[in-house]
Amino acid sequence: MESDDEELSRLWSELAKKPITRIFDKKTYVPERKVTVSTVGYNRLMGAHRTAETTVFAASDDGEVVDWAALYIEGHGMYPSGERLEVEHMRVVAGIRDGSIALDNFI
Repeated sequence: MESDDEELSRLWSELAKKPITRIFDKKTYVPERKVTVSTVGYNRLMGAHRTAETTVFAASDDGEVVDWAALYIEGHGMYPSGERLEVEHMRVVAGIRDGSIALDNFI
């Protein structure tokens, strides 16, 4: 019988063999803040306890990311639906526009 650590190691090894596939990808440029909001979701882990996240990056006037250092990041848990990710993405965009998500410390 395998220990908990052995079982976890075996499960991680099996997961690592599974090809990663992007299942959600949306980007929105917020010109008044010169940032691009990016929400992505994958079929396997991309960080601790999450398969999806929204990240905000500094952007040029045409919306291209100019610095890949995250200005804001928010995880969305394990295997959220595309519908939920759409809602979360638009919530972050709205929060940046109305100031409830502050980036002043970063920009």
